Amino acid sequence: MSDEHPPDLDEPELDEEQSRRMRQLAIDNCTMCDPDGYRHEPKGIVCHHNPRQDEINRRGIEQVRAVLGPRKPGPQPVSHDLVDVVARQRDAGPPQPITDEEEPEL
Repeated sequence: MSDEHPPDLDEPELDEEQSRRMRQLAIDNCTMCDPDGYRHEPKGIVCHHNPRQDEINRRGIEQVRAVLGPRKPGPQPVSHDLVDVVARQRDAGPPQPITDEEEPEL
């Protein structure tokens, strides 16, 4: 079902230097990203070096939207709980440091 492969349990763990070299090798062999590992298009997106990644992302978004249903146009409702929290924080003034003796208020 998933397009990602689970890690091979028989493969040894790579140390930090080996991981860095493997990432650089993937970047060097990828035609979709720049030398820093960012996609050419769309710019600024970290490259996963998988030519099918855009299709995987598109299908995932479709599945999420199918579960959540269509988005309603216009402004989305705001949770009154969130509004109350923000108002209490505003009214409390600047944050105070927490000492070991004090329990933070939740």
